[in-house]
Amino acid sequence: MGDYFMMVEKMKPGGFDEAVVVRVRKRVIWRLIKLVEGNVRDPRQGGKVRHPLKNIIVFAFLAVLGGVDNFYAMEAFCKSREKLEIARMFLGPEAESPSHDTFERVFSLLEPSEMSLVVRTFLLSVFEVFLLN
Repeated sequence: MGDYFMMVEKMKPGGFDEAVVVRVRKRVIWRLIKLVEGNVRDPRQGGKVRHPLKNIIVFAFLAVLGGVDNFYAMEAFCKSREKLEIARMFLGPEAESPSHDTFERVFSLLEPSEMSLVVRTFLLSVFEVFLLN
């Protein structure tokens, strides 16, 4: 598999279609984590945080790559892959997938301009890598 770390199946209403996959390079996820850590302020109260912000955003990113379009499907997608090494590789061995309530609450609290900057910068950097290769 080279420097690809996983394949994400596309989610369909009836389940997962194993014939359709998306490959993600390790450096892509590391780039996303660095952008989140450096540019997105966590608006939650420190003592009440169970899931680090980077974990929530990485899980959401992978779920969206998997074809989900709502917070319930995001939770289901992540829980169905709880034993995957991806979360452990990037987020630590104790990383757990957040609930749909956590996804919804955190994304409602995030500053849109910060997330917009991260998404634009991330996409531009990913496209730059593909264009140069």
